[in-house]
Amino acid sequence: MTYLFIINPFAGDSYLSDQLRDNISFIDVLQNKEVLIFNSEYPGHETVLVNQVMRFLPDENFFIIVCAGTGSFYHVLNAQMNFDKVKLSLFACGATNDNLKIFGNRQISQFTDIEKLIGGSTLMLDYIKTSVGNAFNTLSCGYSYMIAEIYKKISTYSLFNPSFLWFISGFIGIISHKPQRYKVEIDGKDYSGCYYEVICANGNTQGGGLYLGHEILPDDGLLNFILIPKMNIFSLIKTIMGFYFHNPKLFHKNVLRLTGKKFFIAKEDDKQLKVNFDGELKIVSAIDGEVSEKKLPFVVPQKIADKHARRKRFYDV
Repeated sequence: MTYLFIINPFAGDSYLSDQLRDNISFIDVLQNKEVLIFNSEYPGHETVLVNQVMRFLPDENFFIIVCAGTGSFYHVLNAQMNFDKVKLSLFACGATNDNLKIFGNRQISQFTDIEKLIGGSTLMLDYIKTSVGNAFNTLSCGYSYMIAEIYKKISTYSLFNPSFLWFISGFIGIISHKPQRYKVEIDGKDYSGCYYEVICANGNTQGGGLYLGHEILPDDGLLNFILIPKMNIFSLIKTIMGFYFHNPKLFHKNVLRLTGKKFFIAKEDDKQLKVNFDGELKIVSAIDGEVSEKKLPFVVPQKIADKHARRKRFYDV
């Protein structure tokens, strides 16, 4: 087993990643183990690094620990890996760590202890597999793209708390974005229409604080879809507040919440589609996607694994 660390020194909570390279060398459980450590230098470099390592050592088994945030994990997930020989985890030092909130917001600190990760349990989780890339947490079209775009611009020059910057970005994005007409198909059924936002979720949190639902599990073999239709600005803000404050009673009555396994999304005018993949922005012509069921070997601390098992038993009843 080779332990591969991919460190993003520019991740949100960069103070956590600054000394990681030195700290890793002193971790007892890694003594006399094969350890590789690389720093990513730009968005997407994570994919390049993992592909190079996989190509040079095709027969090796790997435990890849991504020391970064949701975006860097997205780039690793889009590398060419054989999941029979690879397991992954995330050392949380991102601005939001949205993809870990599926295990509970208060549990994220568990993912800042490398020894707990190395000694953890492997969960076989779902992920979103599409014709234009994979996502672990969410992919979405609409105002979330504009919000992420605004956040990336203002966070470069600001020392404010990331949560506050997401709030400001969200307010600007929501009031300035106009609804678009989308072609949407879920499990063969047509849901095309005019939407402010089309969300496909495997996780339960987006954009740092928009809570998508307690019933969402990352290993139930289903994707969750939220379609927010055209409405007046006051109803839209009220709906967004419903997600922010975990209160579905605030949602507009025409908001659609669905589950499914396969989907297709495009613009009705066949123009390019702006997509937010786990906080990373792409422009594509269309998306064909499906749930990749229990194919992602993701390592979590043992306490997290035990808690997740109890939660699944609750929802299986």
